[in-house]
Amino acid sequence: MAAERTLGDGMDNNLMALSDYASENVPFRLNLRSSEAILNSLRPIEPSGKVIRVIPKYVPREVRKPKYLTRKPKEPKFIPYEPFKGAVEPIIPIKKVTKREPIKDKNNIDIHDLVIQMSEMRMQELNKAKIEAMKQDEELITRKQWDEEKRSYETDIKNLQETNAHLENQLKFQAQVNSELKTLLVAAVGEDLESRVQHLTQDKLQLARALLKSATHLTSHQEQTEWLSGQCEVWRSKFLASSLMVEELARWKSVLTNRLNDAQDVLKNLIEERNKTRSYSIKCLNNLSQINEKLCKNENTPLKSSNIL
Repeated sequence: MAAERTLGDGMDNNLMALSDYASENVPFRLNLRSSEAILNSLRPIEPSGKVIRVIPKYVPREVRKPKYLTRKPKEPKFIPYEPFKGAVEPIIPIKKVTKREPIKDKNNIDIHDLVIQMSEMRMQELNKAKIEAMKQDEELITRKQWDEEKRSYETDIKNLQETNAHLENQLKFQAQVNSELKTLLVAAVGEDLESRVQHLTQDKLQLARALLKSATHLTSHQEQTEWLSGQCEVWRSKFLASSLMVEELARWKSVLTNRLNDAQDVLKNLIEERNKTRSYSIKCLNNLSQINEKLCKNENTPLKSSNIL
């Protein structure tokens, strides 16, 4: 029969070895891979089948119609028209067609009319001069003087006609020059517009190509982001598992440190008790040796002794 265990001997609690408990309850597997395998796993997945390039389509939003267009239109009401009693003529008057005479421009007066007007004005002036001369009893103008004045007026009229013809020629020339300038201006503006249209079409083509490239980049980036999100979930699950294992190991470490501290305290107590027993045994030995010496003095026969320690 084995002796019962008591407090203080250091064997009162049965400790289970950590290696046995970990091998039984904690599933810990460490799969080591080479660096090349890790780098190959981090590369983006290349599609094996046919790649379909998707172009984003612009979907316009629905335009809501205003309320005044969605309401039902009101039906027009019929209101009878009652004319006056004894109406002889129709109430609605007939529209009078009035012809407007074209206003003559003062600058477009005929030369013949101008000459007639000038002659009439001259005759009126002469008549006024005659009346004034008759009133003042002065001599009248002679026939020769009148002919000379008439010739001078005719020469003035001819000069005016020549200047008028010259001005008409200049006007025609200026109109021709203006028409040619207008055609040149229209041609220049047309060429400018054609160049602008060409530049705009080129810019449109470049923008369309850039849009297609951006669409392809977006599709590739979307695939990469999906793959990276999957990898993130995998590493997140691994991290959570490792964190759980670390927490379990930390808990076991704290338990073992507590037990180690308890064992150290027990060992210190045992060492102190052993030192005390040793000192007591030494004292007993000394006492016994003194007693033995005294007894040996009384008796000649020496006693056998041995060192217990």
